[in-house]
Amino acid sequence: MTKRNRRKPAFDRPANILRGIGARSRDIRGVLLAMRGRLDQGACGSLDHALRLAETIEAVSSKAMAAHAEDATTAVDLLEVLEEQLRKQVDQLLGA
Repeated sequence: MTKRNRRKPAFDRPANILRGIGARSRDIRGVLLAMRGRLDQGACGSLDHALRLAETIEAVSSKAMAAHAEDATTAVDLLEVLEEQLRKQVDQLLGA
């Protein structure tokens, strides 16, 4: 008996992308929480903003997984933009 060669789809399903976005945001939030006591006072506002953004990304990705395909695809596009913004904020915090 031979295994059938299955072609990998050229695109990933929105649910898989949403799962990945949510997991990355959770990981980033964990790092941010660990940094909370180590930053100077000037960076605390930026840290709080980044934490809120990570929580929002997690919540939206979770809700979007139950949405219709078209809505989930739209959510993926928006969450990718928010995820990039979160990465920039984390980079600024780490550079501070």
